[in-house]
Amino acid sequence: MTDELCFLTIAQSAELIRARKLSPVELAQAQLKRIAQLDPQLNAYVTVTADLAPTDMRGRYQAAFGLINNFFYGFGPVIGGYLFDVGHGPLIWLGSLILGLAVAFGFRAFGPRLFLR
Repeated sequence: MTDELCFLTIAQSAELIRARKLSPVELAQAQLKRIAQLDPQLNAYVTVTADLAPTDMRGRYQAAFGLINNFFYGFGPVIGGYLFDVGHGPLIWLGSLILGLAVAFGFRAFGPRLFLR
């Protein structure tokens, strides 16, 4: 059945999940298994992050990501709108430039260590 799961359409997968005949985890694991089988020949993926987080910590990582992500989705437009209203629009661009450069340099410095896992 694992190979069959890889060829289901989105609608078919959704129907099986809704009917509780298929677990989303089972579907994802089938897709990851197929990626592991075919990617050495196809070289279609740059990075597969399936095992980046330890199994027992995945929920915590997802909760932290969700909290931070939702915080900035909620308050980012408010803070940005306020800065534009008071005439500090260029601060947004300057802050974005500084943050982008910090991320780029951080990735350049620590990125190779991430791929050694």
